[in-house]
Formats: sequence, structure tokens, C-alpha cells
Amino acid sequence: MTCRLRLPRIAACLAVAGLLCSCDPQATLDKIVPKEEAAIAKDLVDKLAAKDYSAVEEKLDPRLRTPETRRKLEEMARLLPAEKPSSIRAVGANILSTESTKTSNLTFEYQYGTGWILANAVLERHADTVTLKELHILPRTQSLEEENRFTLRAKSASHYLVFGLAIAIPLFVLYALVLCIRTRIPRRKWLWILFVMVGFFEVQFNWTTGAWGVQAFAAALFGAAFTKSGPVAPYIRTLAIPVGAIVFLARRRAFQARSAAPRDPRPSTAGSRVDVLALDLEGTLISNAVSQIPRPGLWGFLEFCRQAVPRLVLYTSVSEEKVREITARLVADGAVPPWFQEIDCIKWSGPKKDLAAIPDAPLERTVLIDDHEEYVVPEQRGQWLPIAWFAAPYPSDDTELDRVRRVLEEEWGCHADR
Repeated sequence: MTCRLRLPRIAACLAVAGLLCSCDPQATLDKIVPKEEAAIAKDLVDKLAAKDYSAVEEKLDPRLRTPETRRKLEEMARLLPAEKPSSIRAVGANILSTESTKTSNLTFEYQYGTGWILANAVLERHADTVTLKELHILPRTQSLEEENRFTLRAKSASHYLVFGLAIAIPLFVLYALVLCIRTRIPRRKWLWILFVMVGFFEVQFNWTTGAWGVQAFAAALFGAAFTKSGPVAPYIRTLAIPVGAIVFLARRRAFQARSAAPRDPRPSTAGSRVDVLALDLEGTLISNAVSQIPRPGLWGFLEFCRQAVPRLVLYTSVSEEKVREITARLVADGAVPPWFQEIDCIKWSGPKKDLAAIPDAPLERTVLIDDHEEYVVPEQRGQWLPIAWFAAPYPSDDTELDRVRRVLEEEWGCHADR
């Protein structure tokens, strides 16, 4: 037992879950505080003010009684005004329950004219018995509500910096979010939107004390938050680095350049025939080299291409040895025609699929069917026919090969009855 209570110790008792979700935080706190324990705590403070030390000692856990107990009680009693308080309110509650005990750490604010007292009592209930574990009295010159209220008056440069960033970061995120929504992004745009909205690596600033804190593995929506853990607790301003917004703005020009390019390019001469059709393998004809799931309509598409175009080749990063293994399996499963097992395979090196690397293939009469735009040589975009990525969950009603066949027929002049 002590006669002084340090401010951090009382502040720790002010955290009460769920107060921020309540329209009336004080009413919510009052519901959390156990009524019987609250009555006992207030009665002990009254007895201490009346200098009824024996009654307080009787409630104290016998294991905590020492020869110094009476002296400490007398010191605390001298801190309490003789007059009755004009108001009493609960300002903190921390309840811990186990199978056999319930510990209530309760803090009350007493107002006496122009002065205030914080009284903190820790009570332990075992069955029907409630004992006092700790009792603390702290005089104060102003209420916690006044001390912790939000104000810009007489604040430091750090306060104004945090306040400015708390406005600037959400506005910056909102700006990036609007641009993200309006920008054409080829895949998973919803993930980019979520990424832009969130800030990472939180920095927390206590508006009352000016203390800083860091949470490296945390995120904040729109990069900022302004919260308090109880009705009279300090405001905590949280700032986070808008990583998503920064990354998106850095990549926005690339997205714009990609969307500005024609998605279904036409050959330079209308109605011209295609002499060589270069087919991507993974994500275009099958899922990938591991699962090897054939795309719906693969057999019919390959038969059309063989009849409509003089020469077919595979242009893939998969090694030729693996390609032969995959095509053999597809033939055995009846997913592709038998001739597909002997299709030419182009060795690919470098970051792009250069159509000029295909032997004996006139560039202007060669077309690449591929699902990845980044593999296309910029100068050869006019020879690229894009196809949607065949990805998990690999829908059985996928119709991309039928669509590409129609493009070959209508825009490239490829017909099976050539």
C-alpha cells in the first residue's frame, strides 16, 4: 500500500475496450464497472476521509498488512478534503477474471470545489469475499477531461507537425485512391484499391504528453487515425506511411501507357493472311507447366489454327524437354490432337518474345498470342493478339479461345477453309 500513485499507473487503468464504439463512452464505462465492487471502493474512500483506519485495514488483504500500514493510511487521509465531493465519476476500469477470482482495478475521479482527487482501488473477489489489494490517492489541480481535451493552444512544434500530417496524409491517400479508381489496371484492380487505402508502419503520438510510440507491424486506413481509449483518456494521433499510395503513383504512368495501347491490334493490311502463329503455352493454352490443365476448347482451337495458318510454333519459357513431356501427356489425355506433340518450339532468351527470333518467319506476317503484355516487344505490338490469363480456379466455361478464333477470322483474315 502506498499513499502516492504515479500518473502512468492511473492512466493504465483508463483503457476500456469498446468505448470508441459507443455513442456515450461514460455510460459504457459505467456498465463495465462492477456495481458491488464500485460501492466498496467508494465506501473505503469515505472511511479513509473519515479517518476510520480500522475499517479500511479490516478490508485489506491480511497478507499485505504491515506495521507501516496505519502510517500510510494516515498520509493518504491527509490528501482528502474534509468536505464532501461535489461529483464522483468512474474514469477507469480493468477487470480480470480467472476460474476462482475476479480482480477489479477501478479508478474514480472526485471533484471538491476547484480541486480533484483520483482514487484507485484494486479489489479481489474470491467466492463471496471481497478484499482490498491496493489503494492509491492522487490530488490533482484539474480534471482528467480538461487535461486530456483536444486543443492547439500552447502546443509544441511536434503537435503542429503531427496535426498537419494528420490532414495531409489522408488527403494524399484520397487523391491517390481517386486516381487508382479512374486508372485502367489490367489485373486485380481491387487489390490495388485496398493497397492504396492503407498506410503501414504506425507512429503514435500522445496529444496530452507529447510522447511518441512506434508499431512497425501495423496498418491504418487512409494513413491516419485519432482515437482515445476512454471518456477521459488522452487522444492518440496515429500516423502511417502511405506505402500503397506512393507505389501506385510511381507505377501509374506504366498503367496509363499500357491502357493507351490497342488491346486488339489489327494487321497493317486489312484481310492479309498470317503465315506464322506463335502460341504461348502457360496461361494461354494450359494453366501452367505444373498442373497442366488444358484450357476449354483447346482441341478445336488448335485444329482451326492448323487449318487456317501455314505454320504454328510454341513460343514459351518452358524448356523444350518439358514441352515434349507436357504435349505427350495432353495427347494421351485426349486434350489436343496427336500432331500437337511434334509442334515446333522456339528457344526464348531475354526479357521479350522477339518475333524476329523465329526462323524463316516474315515479321509482318507473324502473330503472337500471349497473355502477358510485358513479354511483347514494343515495336511489335501490332503483331500481338492478347488473350486473357487462364488462372485459378480455371473455369470450365472459359471462352477465350473461341474469342481469339473470331479475332483471327474477322481481323486477320484467317479461315479454316483457306
